[in-house]
Amino acid sequence: MRGPVNRYLAAILCIIISSLCTCVKKYPASNTTYEDPPKLNFAPKFSPADDESDIENVRSISNNICYQIACAHSKETNTVFSPFGILISLMMILNGSEGNSKEQILAFINSKSTSIASINIETARLIRRLFYYQGCNNPRLRFANIMLIDNKFQVKEAFLSLCALYYGTNIEKRDFSNVRSIVSEVNEWGRRSTGGFIEDFIREDDLSEILLLVSNSVYINMKWKIGFPKEDTFREPFLSSNSESVNVPTMHLKSIFGFYQDEDCSALRICYGDDVVMLIILPKSSSDIPDVLRKTTPNKIDKIINELDEKYLYVALPKFTIRTRMNVKEVMERCGVRNIFTKSANLSNISTGDIYISEFRQESRISVDEEGTVASSVTLFEVKREEAYPDCFRVNRPFIFIIYHNNAKLILYLGKVEMPILK
Repeated sequence: MRGPVNRYLAAILCIIISSLCTCVKKYPASNTTYEDPPKLNFAPKFSPADDESDIENVRSISNNICYQIACAHSKETNTVFSPFGILISLMMILNGSEGNSKEQILAFINSKSTSIASINIETARLIRRLFYYQGCNNPRLRFANIMLIDNKFQVKEAFLSLCALYYGTNIEKRDFSNVRSIVSEVNEWGRRSTGGFIEDFIREDDLSEILLLVSNSVYINMKWKIGFPKEDTFREPFLSSNSESVNVPTMHLKSIFGFYQDEDCSALRICYGDDVVMLIILPKSSSDIPDVLRKTTPNKIDKIINELDEKYLYVALPKFTIRTRMNVKEVMERCGVRNIFTKSANLSNISTGDIYISEFRQESRISVDEEGTVASSVTLFEVKREEAYPDCFRVNRPFIFIIYHNNAKLILYLGKVEMPILK
């Protein structure tokens, strides 16, 4: 579809799944067959009787991450990303950090608690809560997390234990000198964990000199509670933010929807099932999308959800497919998280030595049609060791040169160069 769908950017960011997370998939050795995810086997346990406050902080962190990244990444025309996938990666990095590296992440996530242990427990409870309601073998909602470590790299046992315990991470040792094999394995894992929706996520060039790779995937495949009849899909004009009118395939349905309206926008709730909905946030005009996006804070989303009224409507919604490759590292740097990506990074809880996060990125894809929505994301970060570079003698200004015979202690040539010229 050629026409930009950025008018619906906020809708995509507001796929409400209490942060898009489900069960953890076991990651087998590279020579085995990928199977359906088994049951979760990490603590702490969660039951429906647990208080909502037990996950309130990490839910707030995830939604805050969503808002900050949406604003920092708002210049892109069409965008989709999974804040939960980024949350999981960032929390694992936080556990490995100390000093300024840790402080910058804590400032970014704006946590109500500075206790890392408390954040870990809440995150595990959130995963278990969603797992408990959805079931581990439910193909509609999946979450997987893997860590591959180079055989020659020593990672601290405490870090490995908490990643496995709280973040459902399957940890494997690999020979990273065999780059082609690692690329093939990770891409196959990504393809299977996203139902084939994301393929060839990494290339051989992406794995140069890395010591550790961590990747998680979030996958949803949800049917509308009331589907859009395919015979009622036809082309209609869509007015983009640059006032270009493009005829795009548009779905139509008459039904009862959740509806909200204020001075900036109107909003529509479309249900998938009992717990999952899509919110369509529609600005008053196409040019208002940047301003409305900035105002779409987590509190504003809560307000919209709480004030939705049931209303009989005739809905016209375009079909769309969007794919985004986000350099999360650049977005984090714009948001003030810089230290972990530099030679001054303090990742001493991961391993000894001068290591840093060399890559942090996410690829996401979403497709919306008459039957429902398929969305998936793969988030990855890599760890490298800071190489010790020698002091640099840089000849970048006028200089004198001498050609000297050591045995004869004789100057053979002497000259000066004020501007290097080749003739």
